[in-house]
Amino acid sequence: MEYKLYQLKNRTDDRFKDWEWAKENGFTISDYTQVYSGEIEKEHCLSRLWEKFNINHPFDFRGHSMSMSDVVALKDEGNDRWHWYYCDAIGWEDITGYEEILR
Repeated sequence: MEYKLYQLKNRTDDRFKDWEWAKENGFTISDYTQVYSGEIEKEHCLSRLWEKFNINHPFDFRGHSMSMSDVVALKDEGNDRWHWYYCDAIGWEDITGYEEILR
């Protein structure tokens, strides 16, 4: 499964905020930059990505450890549709329904 990891750029005061705060304060993907992409097995992929970017950083990864406020995009293998997930205080928030702010 193809993935992309996004982290906030320049707006460090917005980092480490939960999804409710982000929604209420003008979340937009344009505040983010893609810091990594790759392929991962579909099963438990969000958990595996969290582990990868917190415990076993790829040698060429230049972002910070994955944390609250980071965004992951996962591509459906069958139809090229992307699903978006916000790293929340506990777990992940599916933000795919917010396409208007993901462009």
